[in-house]
Amino acid sequence: MTTTETRPRSSTGSAWRRILSLSTAEIRQFLRNKTLVAYALIFPIGIGLVIQFIGGNRDSADPALQAATSMEVFLLVALMFVQYYSVLSMATTRRDERVLKRLRTGESRDGEILTALAAPGAVVSLVLTALMTVALILLNGTTPHAFLPMLAAVVLGIVISTALALLTSIITSNAEAAQMTSLPVISLAMASQSALLLILPERVRDIVSHTPFALIGDVVFIDWSGSSLSGALTSGEVWRPLLELLAWAIVLLWLGVRYMKWETNR
Repeated sequence: MTTTETRPRSSTGSAWRRILSLSTAEIRQFLRNKTLVAYALIFPIGIGLVIQFIGGNRDSADPALQAATSMEVFLLVALMFVQYYSVLSMATTRRDERVLKRLRTGESRDGEILTALAAPGAVVSLVLTALMTVALILLNGTTPHAFLPMLAAVVLGIVISTALALLTSIITSNAEAAQMTSLPVISLAMASQSALLLILPERVRDIVSHTPFALIGDVVFIDWSGSSLSGALTSGEVWRPLLELLAWAIVLLWLGVRYMKWETNR
């Protein structure tokens, strides 16, 4: 006869305290890696500003369109190299060090542990987004039509990037292997840039345009310039890509949590 061990249900207050404690510990670990911190703080904004200054040299450039392009590239880089890769690296490392297994034997729930893994990248991504938004407003003299749609897209992008990192960790044997296993997701994200979508064959573009990172680009362009780069969507239709992003976030997060690999390969 077998018995199933069940952990007592905890209060909401205790759950939040555990999430805060675990997240604080992960953020401290993140901040101890000075190279990773410098890379995360400088690289996304640096790439975004390079796009801004390159486009700004064109006399005919539309300031709102240029700001949207810079913000889109910035977000793709931040979500991939700050959120996605940091969660993938931490999930793989903590698993191989058996930290995740030890945490699961205690009071912490799976969702609390995974939230803590996502915390450092999420905090950095949100702070950088705020800084980049201010920088683009000052450089271009334009502002988004409404900040909430873009903020919603960033939050959903963080959730989606986290879920994709958890799914990628299933096939990632160690932290070094993450450099290879992450390439398909990073390549898809980079290929989802609006400017690149326009040069793809129509059938391919129709498929890629409904992937998460292309949808984030749509929201950015609609919110900042009033329409998507292709002109297919207007400012009144910003809810369409947001709803698709929400659907992606729900499905991918469920899959990530459901199939997360907790045991070490060693």
